[in-house]
Amino acid sequence: MLIGQDKLRAHFDKVISSNSLPKFIILIGQRGQGRGTLAMYIAKQLKADLYVPQDKKVGDVREMIADAQALPNPRVYLLSDSEDMTNQAQNALLKLAEEPPKNVYIIMTVETDYLMLPTIVSRAKTYRLDSYNQEQLKQETDNELLLTVCTNIGQIKRLKEQDIQGIYDLCTKIIVNIKRVSAANVFNITRHIDLDNLDLFLLVLTHVMGENLQTGQITNKEINVLYNWKRVFLLKGATKQNALEMMFLEMRGA
Repeated sequence: MLIGQDKLRAHFDKVISSNSLPKFIILIGQRGQGRGTLAMYIAKQLKADLYVPQDKKVGDVREMIADAQALPNPRVYLLSDSEDMTNQAQNALLKLAEEPPKNVYIIMTVETDYLMLPTIVSRAKTYRLDSYNQEQLKQETDNELLLTVCTNIGQIKRLKEQDIQGIYDLCTKIIVNIKRVSAANVFNITRHIDLDNLDLFLLVLTHVMGENLQTGQITNKEINVLYNWKRVFLLKGATKQNALEMMFLEMRGA
């Protein structure tokens, strides 16, 4: 079920009914904001098959291109989290993006398009998903902490399965003590963080730092460190644990 995104849904309903849906689309939004669900909605409205490649390497893209040449029925190729694609894989996709066969539609989802090749972005129609308001978020939870921290439905769903209070308390402890611990002990912090859900930890950490900024416990320097490193975590090949350790070290010295 897709909560929100009413404007985009109405737009896609209109262009699909008029047979003017772009063949190559990039959906931009946070993880959990409904990018994949919106792509599935588009495929359903098109009465098309939805194909999600397991990997997005050069060989997988070339196989997808070969498969797309002789499709009897409409198909939507959904390339999720496309900022993970190598430049070689994106270049391989250009052939399909430039001249998509009649029954083929390509949808890429990204958090930000600045990590994508300009040649890819220039050939796509980009759409930025709308933010959620509190009433929409309340359709998923009445937990005040979740409603305060989360900005989209997907984040709420994932954090409901975890110890949100425990993550909040850990972030608070880190911020309060980061300038007091030794450099050696900074490296121990990452042992307490679930790297598989790093985006959720960073979400809560951002909220906690905002609270501490308002009370004067930290300065804008620490906030800037966090935002600079959040960009690093999106880069291809970034090692999460090493990047976190370096981020905490920089916060300690800020």
